[in-house]
Amino acid sequence: MKITKRLGQAAELVSPGSGVLDVGCDHGLTCIYLIESGRSPFAVGSDLREGPIRKAEENFKAFGVEGRAKAVRADGVPKGAAGLFPDGLPLAVVMTGMGGLLISRILREAEEELRPFGELVLGPQSDADAVRRTLRELGFFIADERMLVDAGKFYVLIKAERGFAEATELKEREFLQELEDRFGPILLSRGGEVFSAYLEKEEKRLSSILEGMEEGQRGYAENIEELEGVRAAMAAAGRQR
Repeated sequence: MKITKRLGQAAELVSPGSGVLDVGCDHGLTCIYLIESGRSPFAVGSDLREGPIRKAEENFKAFGVEGRAKAVRADGVPKGAAGLFPDGLPLAVVMTGMGGLLISRILREAEEELRPFGELVLGPQSDADAVRRTLRELGFFIADERMLVDAGKFYVLIKAERGFAEATELKEREFLQELEDRFGPILLSRGGEVFSAYLEKEEKRLSSILEGMEEGQRGYAENIEELEGVRAAMAAAGRQR
């Protein structure tokens, strides 16, 4: 089973041996990949639309994993989601291919359903800062992050686990917290070529916007603040090279 680079790296962030709920599963390819690769013994795919659910079920049969995968129709996390899995499995949620605001909404609406799930792997296509804030408020901490380029686009992946990370003096500073929400605490500490390239692209974009604006013009201060954040992130990431 071949899947995109983005989905492959999302699957790699799942802890081996976990039962996985893929929210917004589309045709169920991530579920199949997780099972075929040996990463997950059992996967459940959920989707709001009937068409993708039928296609996922067909794919499960075609790839011979129908006994280890199932598809359910649901808006977000299914009711009683944990009961869809064999007993005794550690449980994880995967959510990719959605905007960060939608992911945040799904997480908040499913707060009680998510209690048995100790791990989340999220791939917000926008508003990653909103996702990070939501995770913190729901009692998750960010255990790992990745940034990659797939088909010419930048993507961020976030792995979160239950519990709270140990606080540090720097994390208590408001500015650093904002940077971590926006860019990711692991990405900031790890740096790397892809993340640096993304920050450089953002700096050029914001600088270009400001060149066409006058001081005091509506939106000028917000763009200045955003550019300062990008440059602070570049400095933090640059120290990790």
